[in-house]
Amino acid sequence: MIEENIMKQKSRAKWIKLRDSNTKYFSAVMKERSQQKQITQLTSLEGIQLSDQGAIREEVVKFYKGLIGSSSKKSTSNQYKSDEERGSDVSRAKSSSV
Repeated sequence: MIEENIMKQKSRAKWIKLRDSNTKYFSAVMKERSQQKQITQLTSLEGIQLSDQGAIREEVVKFYKGLIGSSSKKSTSNQYKSDEERGSDVSRAKSSSV
């Protein structure tokens, strides 16, 4: 655990030193970070695994429309759920990085 913290501190120091220059290291780090922030796989509320970006986008929109409703029709399916139940719905909508 201590070694891991030391390695993190060293990498941060290197990052601070090199971040302002346009280096191969900087480009590689930025590419890795952007890849980590992407949702590459998602399990729909119906239990279907989605990996297509368009399908993932549609499922996320559908999920949140179900939570907050649309302007023309308000969803009541989640209105009476407890906070804990709504939290588990959100957990199901999250994906794991691959």
